Amino acid sequence: MPKLSAGVLLHRVRGDVVEVLIGHPGGPFWARKDDGAWSIPKGEYEPGEDPWESARREFAEELGIPLPPSEAIAFDAVKQPSGKVLTVFAVAADLDISGTRSNTFTMEWPRRSGRMQEFPELDRVAWVPVALARRKLLKGHVVFLDRLMAQPALAGLSIGLWASAGNEVVNLIFGVWLEDAFALKIAALAGASAVIGFSELFGEGLVALYVDRLGKHRSVAIGLVANSLSALILPLIGKTSSGALVGLFLFYITFEFTLVSIIPMMTEVLPEARATVMAFNVAGESLGRAIGAPLAPFLYHYGFPVVALGAVVFNIFALLALMRMGRH
Repeated sequence: MPKLSAGVLLHRVRGDVVEVLIGHPGGPFWARKDDGAWSIPKGEYEPGEDPWESARREFAEELGIPLPPSEAIAFDAVKQPSGKVLTVFAVAADLDISGTRSNTFTMEWPRRSGRMQEFPELDRVAWVPVALARRKLLKGHVVFLDRLMAQPALAGLSIGLWASAGNEVVNLIFGVWLEDAFALKIAALAGASAVIGFSELFGEGLVALYVDRLGKHRSVAIGLVANSLSALILPLIGKTSSGALVGLFLFYITFEFTLVSIIPMMTEVLPEARATVMAFNVAGESLGRAIGAPLAPFLYHYGFPVVALGAVVFNIFALLALMRMGRH
């Protein structure tokens, strides 16, 4: 029967970056090894013992401080290259590691010298970004980083879906609305399209100027809130053709700011699968448009304010997904 081991993958969010707590094994064998040598705090337990309680115990022993109280998510056990079966629990919490002190083990060193020496189980611990942890961790531990980041990746992909759905219910109807409300002809509608084009260009410029300063998650949140406010005021200021064009400019510039801000945020979720994540992100936005398109005529049957309210509802879904992504 293989040996059993249980550990804790403690993680936190700093700015826009997910960080995990990992430890470097002590002892002479690991002294000069770094990349591919670090470990999730863990330890062995006997059959019949509770893996979660064992993981908490081993965490406290290896760091010298107890695990912060928080909800744990259990990942399926993975057989390691050594043959051990490792179960890991993800815990979202912060921890001050300045006072850590690991338990020790005794071994003969140098070998065949007859001298017994004590070494710490972990000679140092560190909070590191997930991207760096992929390089530092033992090969058999990296899979748990993928599992940790899978949930925020799904939540992040849904942000673009919901935001695009909200945009599409307005995008599909605005021309009909302008024609119905103001009897605008083709040339005027072409002018409205030009306004939208300029608003998208300016939205992309705002991303270049502010997203790195504000932070990616915060920028997406600001964009979603601003886009919702723009949607709400659109029917109010759209009582004249010029007011409607101003409202459309505000709606589209805030949407473009949101959509482009999502791109750098999603590139950092799973760096080693960046191309796959971005492909799914684009697919999610297309699916969002496909959801919004058939709803637009139905909502417009009840008036343009209902269309604008529909866009706000989709943005609320996107904000909830962003909050879920931040919690992970």
